[in-house]
Amino acid sequence: GRAAEGVQTEPHVTGDEVEASILRVLFADDHEVNRTVVSMILEPLGVALTMVENGQEAVDAAASSAFDLILLDVQMPVMDGLTATRQIRKMENDRGLARTPVISLTANAMPDDVRRSLDAGSDLHLPKPIRPIDLINAISNLMARTSEDSVLGQQVGLHADAVPLN
Repeated sequence: GRAAEGVQTEPHVTGDEVEASILRVLFADDHEVNRTVVSMILEPLGVALTMVENGQEAVDAAASSAFDLILLDVQMPVMDGLTATRQIRKMENDRGLARTPVISLTANAMPDDVRRSLDAGSDLHLPKPIRPIDLINAISNLMARTSEDSVLGQQVGLHADAVPLN
């Protein structure tokens, strides 16, 4: 029927290849509206998005699953994003894991706020409200920096070019 028309399968792609090409993103924000906005921006790009509501849940998720990128709101209950970033960096260090790129998201974009985010271990600091093009470009640039030959960075980058600047 009509509902199945949008679904396309590619039989020549193995499960492993599909897994390897999906960007796994962890997003922590205590506001449901922000989670909805980010999912509306990223899910159409084929991103596998895991959403949690506070820094402690983000630390727990990062400890139990691998992510290609972590987006953390700075101001959250239970544990704030900067504390979560520090704990994730410590866990990566203790376990000898590769550094997962972290983007801090906050309405506070003064130089001191940016410095605090970077000092905590964030790779980038993005101001809220989140503009789709800014988020896509930030992820694209960060993934390209993280692995020069990243198919994911190239895929997200291609989509960023397609988003009109209003």
